[in-house]
Amino acid sequence: MGSDSSTPRPCTGGQRPSSAALWDHGGEEAIVGTKVWTYGLAGEQAVFEGRFQFEAQLAHYGGFIDVMQVHNLAAYQDHLPWLEEERNAGRIGWIGGTHYRTDALTALVPLMDAGRLDVIGVPYNPLEAEAADMILPLAEEQDIGVIAMRPFAEGELLPGPDIKRLDGLGVETWAEALLKWTLSDGRIHVVIPATRQEPHLLANVQAAQPPRFDPDQRAFVGRLAAKYAGASGVG
Repeated sequence: MGSDSSTPRPCTGGQRPSSAALWDHGGEEAIVGTKVWTYGLAGEQAVFEGRFQFEAQLAHYGGFIDVMQVHNLAAYQDHLPWLEEERNAGRIGWIGGTHYRTDALTALVPLMDAGRLDVIGVPYNPLEAEAADMILPLAEEQDIGVIAMRPFAEGELLPGPDIKRLDGLGVETWAEALLKWTLSDGRIHVVIPATRQEPHLLANVQAAQPPRFDPDQRAFVGRLAAKYAGASGVG
């Protein structure tokens, strides 16, 4: 879910898209974001496996993938050249790089500075907010799209406080409050809570609806998150 419902346009001819273009198309279709994941492989083996994954996903999604990410930057030196070729050929819209560890976020910086990434995926929640100072200012400066991962800190922030503690925030659940906390940072374009349950999916979508939290509301949610992290949710 993101700041806007959107249908991205493919980037061709070697042009690097703006982060605004990633989300501002205003359509109703889904953005398809997926990844290549070749942990433990390098060189030709990594490229072979990465291309195999890409071709299978391309076939599944009808010949075009909006956001293709190098998961956890595994073998990114091997993958970025052919991903750039595929983007220029119009089969990929945007190239992304992700990392799930906050202590590894600095590895994204040189790739962002060099213009190799159109999109980044980083952990971002009240307990893992290192990206706010380390990565998000650079992403804003370079006009790079930002996907926020781990909005619930891998479950550590759930179930959270009693719903009565959220009076005045305009939310119905603690999960919605956490998602809105993330999206209320204007440098975040989309947040990806992982769920396979349709009721949770529909409830999560509510967090993308305005209004956003103001700084005081955001700070309040941050304090609650710190207090109730890993707790039973009572009180």
